[in-house]
Amino acid sequence: MKAFILAAGLGTRLSPLTLDRPKALVEVGGMPLLEFALRYLRSCGFDEFVINVHHFADQLIHFIEQKRSEGFHIQVSDERDALLDTGGAIKKARPFLEDSDSFLVYNADIVTDLDLRHFHDFHLKNNFLACLAIRERASSRYFHFDQSWELKAWSNAKDGSEKGPFPADVMPYKRAFSGIHMLSPKIFDLFPEESVFSIVDVYMKHCYKQPIFGYDHTETQWIDAGKLSTIPLAAELVKEISPK
Repeated sequence: MKAFILAAGLGTRLSPLTLDRPKALVEVGGMPLLEFALRYLRSCGFDEFVINVHHFADQLIHFIEQKRSEGFHIQVSDERDALLDTGGAIKKARPFLEDSDSFLVYNADIVTDLDLRHFHDFHLKNNFLACLAIRERASSRYFHFDQSWELKAWSNAKDGSEKGPFPADVMPYKRAFSGIHMLSPKIFDLFPEESVFSIVDVYMKHCYKQPIFGYDHTETQWIDAGKLSTIPLAAELVKEISPK
């Protein structure tokens, strides 16, 4: 089982902690965020990893080399020349991911006890193009789903903008994205020619004819540790659920 951990971001919400390190190496609960991600994903059955690097890339590569010596199978997707956004990052990592039946994409600053093995199996069983982990929480941006939890629209509550083939306000379910999704390698055939783009735009362009579904995990524990205000909560959750 393969997983792509997004670790290249600048981590501006975590400044000043990210003035001398990448956000993925900010410590929570006695370990770097990336350490938690690798341990937790491995405990859920993922055994091959890709990690993208940009901000303080040398520090991340040094950390990755340490993890390799501990038995982790990790490839590096090098974005030092330019950040590629979420879609562009996945596109660049294609050589490492396209030979799998599916792969997980996981933001490095997420701490959760979501059962990712079940999430993976649910995605495969239903033969989705993409399956998005979502939850009921306050956010400025939402995905909107029909009665079957099929993706139909996206909205930004701050500026009122919308994307997608259907009006957001007629959809029965509105949920915030959890920074975790399962993808079929078929997604690579739908990517645009440019190298920098958002995966959300890909979803919105193709959701009217491709099976892109939501996976509601509101009942699980989940924290976005990419903000200074949530670091203490994330630290407590890491201590509670982190595997050895």
